[in-house]
Amino acid sequence: MALPSLSVLEVRDGEDAAALLLEHGAVVVRDVVSLATCTETRACVDERLRLASLEAFGDASTATEFSAAGRTPEQVDAAARYFGNVISPVNRRDLKLALNDEVGECVRQLLRACGPCIASILTEEAEMCELSALVSDPGAAAQPLHPDTQMSGAYAHCGLITAFIALQDVTLETGPTEVCARSNTAEAHRALSSGAGEAEKLRSLTAAGIPAPHPTPLNAGDVMLMDSRAIHRGGANEGGARRTLMVCTFQVPNNPAPGSTYSLLDEYAGRFRLGGFERWRDPAAATAL
Repeated sequence: MALPSLSVLEVRDGEDAAALLLEHGAVVVRDVVSLATCTETRACVDERLRLASLEAFGDASTATEFSAAGRTPEQVDAAARYFGNVISPVNRRDLKLALNDEVGECVRQLLRACGPCIASILTEEAEMCELSALVSDPGAAAQPLHPDTQMSGAYAHCGLITAFIALQDVTLETGPTEVCARSNTAEAHRALSSGAGEAEKLRSLTAAGIPAPHPTPLNAGDVMLMDSRAIHRGGANEGGARRTLMVCTFQVPNNPAPGSTYSLLDEYAGRFRLGGFERWRDPAAATAL
């Protein structure tokens, strides 16, 4: 089942866009970030990934597996500082980003368009809890189906809203994100957890009336807004090019959600609120890795 597709004008009508997002679990917003900004931000991400990989792993290849074995304490610390946890990590990285000029401009263009929708769900007091780049190189396997946060106990109300910004065209070959529409429910989570393997999980979801995961190609500058409770997976990169998505996630302050990796530089935790995004600055980011 394909996700709803909105224009920038439509997503700026925050309440209607928010209702669609919560109903379907995710929506696509077209032409949010300029091509020039995408190109500049992608180059920045590539260089940061190269330098961080050299510091943490001793080489720049994303095929290197995460492991503390055989690494110096300095390398282990660098891996924790620069990289978040990611499912199926071979040829795939979750790189924490500094809020430098390129990344900052990308975030501002995102929130000028999509901020009203996010605020309708989380309020303008929502805090940024993730700022990273999901990088998938050729050879990255498809991830297992998963939600980013669980619907359980007292935390069932606590959804996060994540924006995935395509920094280049994302084709079927390079592994677009696949979302099970309308899966941001406790029933869908119970169905997912009742299956042992991927095939069984899919059967359980189908039996519960949840649509199969649907791949969503994106053009550079498009954004997918997703409820963190939606069941999804990163597709396999079977193409010949890197796929980079910039990730910016928001949550209600002081209300952590179970399951989130919170891929964010430590010094940014609790620092940036949605309502003040035009003033977000990190002077140290210009010279930081």
